[in-house]
Amino acid sequence: MGGATKGVMSAYYLLNSDSVNLSLPLGIIDINPKKQGGFVSSSGLRIFSPKEFFVKATPNDQIFVANPVYLFEVKDLLDRELKFDVEILAIS
Repeated sequence: MGGATKGVMSAYYLLNSDSVNLSLPLGIIDINPKKQGGFVSSSGLRIFSPKEFFVKATPNDQIFVANPVYLFEVKDLLDRELKFDVEILAIS
């Protein structure tokens, strides 16, 4: 998820919802270098660069794309950078 409003709100929901059957988010991924290394105030999640994510990613991780406009771009990047599959979900 990106560190803009929709990604932040979605992460907050996942962290605070008992009705969602998903793993807790590791953090937010954002391409903006000014946000990377910081934390999201509402949830305390760390904001990672895509490169940091590639190091931490494990097979079958779930990636939420906060803006579906970027879904194909994210899929293409993940296909190029990861040697295993992750689950990609778009938030609309």
